[in-house]
Amino acid sequence: MGGCPAKPDGYEYLYPSQAQCTACHSEAANNSLGPEMLQLNGPGYYPSTGRTANQMETLAHIGMFDLPLSAPVADLPRLPSVLDGPLTNEEASRAYVHANCSSCHRPNGGGGGFADYRYVPGGSIADWGVCGETAVLGEAIPLLSPGEPWNSAISKRMHALDGDRMPPLATSIIDYANAARMDLMIQELEASP
Repeated sequence: MGGCPAKPDGYEYLYPSQAQCTACHSEAANNSLGPEMLQLNGPGYYPSTGRTANQMETLAHIGMFDLPLSAPVADLPRLPSVLDGPLTNEEASRAYVHANCSSCHRPNGGGGGFADYRYVPGGSIADWGVCGETAVLGEAIPLLSPGEPWNSAISKRMHALDGDRMPPLATSIIDYANAARMDLMIQELEASP
């Protein structure tokens, strides 16, 4: 992995090698980890015009798609967003793991194991398929232990900065806000969903 000198913000930025990139940019993830419809189907603020508009509608309007949208944006799936108003810890956690983990943790993805963190509209934590499963890498603890974030691999890996860190590449800081949301969601679970 290549590195750069520390930037003015104090962080050192590491750039994965081509082989490391393909671990996540896999065929299962359609080789892309960029924004997708679920993430873009919501409001975006455009500073040059001072307007807020649905990002999918805006991209369609400026000709960024080969085909027209398949349905009105209100009928297309989307991730829950804090811009919609207060989210439950489960809604926030499900949206977070879709955006940050599901490119690898899905059927035939590079993450291995049992987890499928893709967002299913109208779904629940049960869709992850992690209850009753033990982590296959690192410490052999439950992937999700209801009521016990300290005994749940998903929480421990979000808090780690060592070799157990998830994602394992291109990140060197803890996302404290979302790790705390995940911990609250796990604490709220009384039994495996």
